[in-house]
Amino acid sequence: MLARGEIFFASPQELNDGSECRPRYVLRGSEDLWTRLAELVLLDACSLVPGLARDSFRGIMRLANPLGIALVRRTGRRDTDFDKLGPLVRGELPAIAHEFRLDLPMPVLLDLTERASIGLGRRINEPKYVASFSLTPRDPTMWGHYGGAERGFCLIFRLADGKLKIQSPYKAFNDLRPTETPGLHEWGIYADAEVQMLPVTYRSAPLRFNAFHRLIPHFVYSEEEDHYDVPLLLPGGAPRRREDAFGLVKATTWKYEQEVRAFLPAFGKIVPEARCLQYSWSQLAGVVFGPKISNEDRERLIVASYLLQQGRGQIQPRTSPFVFLAAQQRSDSFQMAVEAVGVLDGFYAPELLPIKTIDPTNRSAAASVEEILSAVQR
Repeated sequence: MLARGEIFFASPQELNDGSECRPRYVLRGSEDLWTRLAELVLLDACSLVPGLARDSFRGIMRLANPLGIALVRRTGRRDTDFDKLGPLVRGELPAIAHEFRLDLPMPVLLDLTERASIGLGRRINEPKYVASFSLTPRDPTMWGHYGGAERGFCLIFRLADGKLKIQSPYKAFNDLRPTETPGLHEWGIYADAEVQMLPVTYRSAPLRFNAFHRLIPHFVYSEEEDHYDVPLLLPGGAPRRREDAFGLVKATTWKYEQEVRAFLPAFGKIVPEARCLQYSWSQLAGVVFGPKISNEDRERLIVASYLLQQGRGQIQPRTSPFVFLAAQQRSDSFQMAVEAVGVLDGFYAPELLPIKTIDPTNRSAAASVEEILSAVQR
């Protein structure tokens, strides 16, 4: 992160909490939505049978409308856990299919719809990539878990507007931006972006999300329905829960982290190498050395900061000094004490590290250092 000036945006599976970005998905919607969901389940079930005859396919798909109506009647328009979909379909299908002539034996059809219902989980778990930050560099548990048992370091980002500037070697970010015409915006793909830092909420249980909002894009629509924007109107039939909080809720046991997060503004699956993105040198305020950091690692951090400055300073000039801080254990508290130990210098030689003491006569620089130190100590 320091030597290359990069931030990594990780998938939930790459993070250290097995419950990351895991809401409680429920189903609640109109009869139209349930019918389209039944159609999707039956379509997926048919796709599991290689070479299924056309007549058999048509016979199975005729079940969609009555199955959707039966599911609405069974759920009573209340929240239904998504993982109950398979048993619900299995419970309603035999009575409905009895009125139709099907080529597939009922046990086979029930097995196929069960597998199809489980498979829908892949459609609602869309890729999401997150970079995690903490509001506290003084907590000993954070240093123990993430700071190499106090032998590591902490990077400080200073974001006046709460937005982190990132850049990619290729156009990777989807965004709505103003055009040259006043009042008009356009949706495009860009190589740079500003992502908002969002606070994490800590709870004892996951929030409920309505899975229909994830499934609507996967439903089948006729050309006429697409023409009249039916896919855009359907969400109105599914009451929203807290879908806007996706990825921002964790178990209360993580509360000590005081975490804030930034999400990658991109769609689809992205390989890890394409999620290593450059941050702005001007937003990196400094480094906090861990209490047990070795002299060798301390020197490497100072030199890495200098090299990043030399590589980025011309195109991303800064108005405040880059600060080196040191965390120390206290005798009267478990919270770390943090003190300023110097600022980055503009000269480096093998025997002369690019760090200098803070000049109190330079009031602007001294005030900037004091502001950062005060924020860190809060």
